[in-house]
Amino acid sequence: MLDLESDKFSPYRKPNNEPLYINAKSNHPPSIISELPKMINRRISDLLCNEEEFNKAKGHEASLVNSGYKPELKFDANRAPRRNRNRKVIWFNPPYNSCVRTNVGKKFLKLIKKHFTANHHFRKIFNENTIKLSYSCMPSIGSAIKRHNSKLLNPTNTDALPCNCKDKTKCPVPNACRTKAVVYTAVVTAEDAERI
Repeated sequence: MLDLESDKFSPYRKPNNEPLYINAKSNHPPSIISELPKMINRRISDLLCNEEEFNKAKGHEASLVNSGYKPELKFDANRAPRRNRNRKVIWFNPPYNSCVRTNVGKKFLKLIKKHFTANHHFRKIFNENTIKLSYSCMPSIGSAIKRHNSKLLNPTNTDALPCNCKDKTKCPVPNACRTKAVVYTAVVTAEDAERI
C-alpha cells in the first residue's frame, strides 16, 4: 500500500491471512531454524517505511510464537547495502536429516584438504575458499508419496503431440510424426523372388 500524501508504504496483507512458518522442531538444518526470526525481521524492516508501520505489522510475531520461536522483532532503520562479491564458488549441497549424527560437511572439507594439498595442480580450484557447503532440505515423505501417486494416476498423454514438420506435405506420418514408441512395418516385394 502506498500513500503519496504522507510518503508511507507498507505491504498489503489480506484480512485473516496469517503467515505460516516452518516449525522450530522440524527436520531442517539448525542454521535455518536459528536464522528464521532474523530473516523475517529483516524482510519486514525492508518492506516498511518507519517504526510506526513496523509496529502495526507485528502480526508476524504471533505466527512465529505459534511455530515454536521466541522472536524479538525490532525495526532496523540502518540497513546497510549488501556487498556482492563475484567469486567463483563451487557449492556442495548434501541432504540434511537430523537423524544423521555424522558431520558430513566437516568430513567433506577434511577430504578436500587431504587430497588437494598445497602443491597439487588443482589446489587453485578446490580449496576452502572456493568450495562452500550448504545443506539442502529434502521433501517430506508425504509430498514424495503424493507426487508418485499423481504421476501414476494422472499420466500425461505424450502421444497426441502436434506435427512440427516444416513442410506438412512431406510429413512421413501425417499429423502423427511425433508419436513415441511406434513400430513401423513394411511389405517388401521383388519382381524376381529368387534374388530375395
